[in-house]
Amino acid sequence: MKYLPKFDVWQVPTELLSKAQPGQWVYAGTKDNVGKFWGVKDNGIIVVAWQGNAKNAESYADYQRTLRNYAKGSSPVKKTVAVAKKQQMTLF
Repeated sequence: MKYLPKFDVWQVPTELLSKAQPGQWVYAGTKDNVGKFWGVKDNGIIVVAWQGNAKNAESYADYQRTLRNYAKGSSPVKKTVAVAKKQQMTLF
């Protein structure tokens, strides 16, 4: 499956977004707020690893892995959520 050009996750219905490929680059509102889409949970939560949070995480790879696993339903995200709160950004 090929990745699509970056798109605004706020403009795509959750049902359609759930079909997007994990690892797809997305943005929220403006193209300055970029992240990697990892999935949509059963409860409708959209999981995106935002670049601003990733850059401030202790480990970029761990941040991506944690959110990827969270999207799959296999990992807690306490540390990642703490980083997001510190940056005052919303995790989707």
